Amino acid sequence: MHNDICEKIEQEDTVIRVCGLGITVKEVNLTHGHFGQADLQGCEILINQDIADDLKRDTLLHEVIHIISGCNALGLEEEQVACLGNNLAQVLEDNKHVW
Repeated sequence: MHNDICEKIEQEDTVIRVCGLGITVKEVNLTHGHFGQADLQGCEILINQDIADDLKRDTLLHEVIHIISGCNALGLEEEQVACLGNNLAQVLEDNKHVW
């Protein structure tokens, strides 16, 4: 299932629903070692096309958390987003029988 997500994003822009918004996910060439970027105003998440598929999934989850934080005025710091993203990715990976 997880590889299907990466394949779909690679083939075309994908729209996901986050906080009731349609967020366009695109794979692009990001510079300066960035893995991803969330733009709440533009309703867009950019994922670095040059990173491995497992890192793309983790990056997408990370950027979704940024969108959730922005939509709900949570003011999460980068370290908090990274912690939540890493731990949620682990929960999803370790519990595929549920998800």
